[in-house]
Amino acid sequence: MKFTAYKYRIIKEKLSITKQIVYSSYALLVFGFIILLLNTKFPLTDNILPIIAPIFIISILFFGVAHIYQFYDYELINCTKEGHIEFSTNEFIIDYNNKINYEDVTDLKINIDAYYGQTIDQYYRNPIEKKSLGVKNTIVIATWNKSFTYNFKLEHSIHTIDLKKTIFNLVLSEKLGIKDAKKLIKLIPSDFNKTEDYKAFVIKQITSKKINCTEGLLLHGYKTDKEAKELRNKYCV
Repeated sequence: MKFTAYKYRIIKEKLSITKQIVYSSYALLVFGFIILLLNTKFPLTDNILPIIAPIFIISILFFGVAHIYQFYDYELINCTKEGHIEFSTNEFIIDYNNKINYEDVTDLKINIDAYYGQTIDQYYRNPIEKKSLGVKNTIVIATWNKSFTYNFKLEHSIHTIDLKKTIFNLVLSEKLGIKDAKKLIKLIPSDFNKTEDYKAFVIKQITSKKINCTEGLLLHGYKTDKEAKELRNKYCV
């Protein structure tokens, strides 16, 4: 069981090129309407159309360009690489020399945002950057007296799959010092929720009384009330 990723410090998120184009389009549109309104109140010319038409056309063109460019545009984030984090056999290793034994970990939170180049924000109606830099993934490691929070980069889809497998195997190994069985189970990526190993782990937590039956069966999953009743009769006595 080994996984390694580079840590990053996010300094500032900036407007992507797509957003800059969109906001420029809006600004031109507003500017055109202001001129039109001013000409209505304080006539500048008898025919304002030759003046404002190019402004509106450019505004529409900008918006059209943004719609196309968004699919090639990356997040614009000012960040710096700050070492690495490793999941080894028995410990987290931070920057090669700071080691945190799994048994000392009292809480662990891992948020997988996206890998480098992954398509993001697919459901926004307005143009927005669609490619991730892969550095907004986070991990929080807490011990009884310290807490560490890092952003880390996922390089590609296989790197992400490796991380998910590592988390899954780490939880199943029961090496973590987290006492809350529900927290442990929820650490497991949802990709594994249908596997036999996952279900066996949840059942183990139920039978060892580390989690109550109702919560355990909900996390285990079942298709029908009949199946739930059978599981309850088998494991919750």
